[in-house]
Amino acid sequence: MSQNNTSLQPVWDIPVRLGHWLMVLLFAVCWWSGENHEMTWHRYAGYGLFGLVLFRLYWGVVGTRTARFSNFVSSPKAALTYARNHIFKSNYDENRPNKAGHNPLGAWSVIALLGFILLQIGLGLFAVDVDGFDGGPLSDFVSYDTGRLCAEIHEISFSILMTLIVVHIAAIAYYKLVRKQNLVPAMIHGKANISQSEAIKATPWLRVLIGAAVAALIVWIIAK
Repeated sequence: MSQNNTSLQPVWDIPVRLGHWLMVLLFAVCWWSGENHEMTWHRYAGYGLFGLVLFRLYWGVVGTRTARFSNFVSSPKAALTYARNHIFKSNYDENRPNKAGHNPLGAWSVIALLGFILLQIGLGLFAVDVDGFDGGPLSDFVSYDTGRLCAEIHEISFSILMTLIVVHIAAIAYYKLVRKQNLVPAMIHGKANISQSEAIKATPWLRVLIGAAVAALIVWIIAK
């Protein structure tokens, strides 16, 4: 695919990339530990995932340009227009230059995934097991029945979350196999074939440290 006036430029900062892959890892640990009733692993992986989501929400406000929600979140109508004009083959322009960051459909995928992960974690904080002997760190603040309801919804929302993940992976595969556009490398090394004007600037590391510290503090207070 030919691209005019483009070259490999930085598009994803280190916090976005590292956070993305740590979420993948910790989600896998949460799934494995939940299936095998390894609740200590499940709990600590959940705490880690909680911290990552909190940081991502913070970074979506103060991070580099492509990390900010204001840069990529658009209306549902814009997402449908993008699907009609850029995904369906008859309307796809192979010479159209790449843009940095998420496209309108990818943006809604990010919002849905973050939302359901946060919901999953929130439910887990209040959930209790059938015997009532083990539960999330906030389960003492709710009744047994409420804790059990949280546990049941926790399982249901996990199925929805898994569906969203499958759709996310399928979309990446579609771009790779049909559009000949591999999206994965950019989330590893942080660069994509875009115009220089689309490149992100240096990562503001002081903001990273502040966000990481605040997220860790919140998780520590809840888990204590």
